Amino acid sequence: MLVKKVFLLCAAVCAAVFMCSCGAETELPENTVYTTFYAMYDLTSEIAGDKMNVVQLVPSGSGPHDFEPTAADIAAVSESKALVYCGSVDTYIGGIRETVEKSGVRTLDTANGVDIAKDAKDPHIWLDPSIALEQYTAISDMLSEIDPDNSAYYSERLATAAENINELQREIDTLKSTAHKNDIIVSHAAYGYLCNCIGIEQHAIEGGSGDGSDPTAKQMAELIGFAGENDIRIIFAQRNESDRAARAMAEEIGGDVLLLDPLEADTGSGGYFEVMQQNIQALGTALE
Repeated sequence: MLVKKVFLLCAAVCAAVFMCSCGAETELPENTVYTTFYAMYDLTSEIAGDKMNVVQLVPSGSGPHDFEPTAADIAAVSESKALVYCGSVDTYIGGIRETVEKSGVRTLDTANGVDIAKDAKDPHIWLDPSIALEQYTAISDMLSEIDPDNSAYYSERLATAAENINELQREIDTLKSTAHKNDIIVSHAAYGYLCNCIGIEQHAIEGGSGDGSDPTAKQMAELIGFAGENDIRIIFAQRNESDRAARAMAEEIGGDVLLLDPLEADTGSGGYFEVMQQNIQALGTALE
């Protein structure tokens, strides 16, 4: 922890030096808004449209959990209009927020006000469409405040997003009413909020700590027994991650592997609505 604090302090100092030394060469478009990982980038882009230059801080294709901003990252964010993040995931953000706010950057935590406690080990709150709508609304409000001339535009974009959210909710309600199973087996416990919407429970192959570790032989045997008792024939791997554990489990039960996407990184599967529809379709197959 001490090392991390020292790193962030040094990064902030270096950022200030970097900004002073590079001058106009590092200037961003005046309408730049930074976001952290892909879900925040996609949600913000959906509302910002062509009125803001939306930039993703976490490298494209990468997840947010092990990300640490560099001095250059902090310098760039400090030149932007705003930083949009999700506090349930972006645990490092406290180390840079004060620095960028002192530069006049507006910061928005889209997890603010969301009850994280019900899924404390699962930070993927946006997989609940009702929470995603709260996040869209917060982003629209923030953009309207920093760019009041285009507030009507952002409101229109929010209304369209709300319509799409309603369609997703209808699909979830249909799945909820037609599902014949109450449980799914996943490689990584990233879908608690989506499962809550459907009224099902996820069971992860990873070790009981939820840290991505391999399960013990006993845990694996128990999960195989659970699958047999509950007629589970689909094992879910996470898109853009290793499917080794999911395939091993599927082989043991004579089942198949399907993919779910928590929207942490850009996997090439589309934006929020496209990925969520794909997730719902995959879950529909498993719950038949």
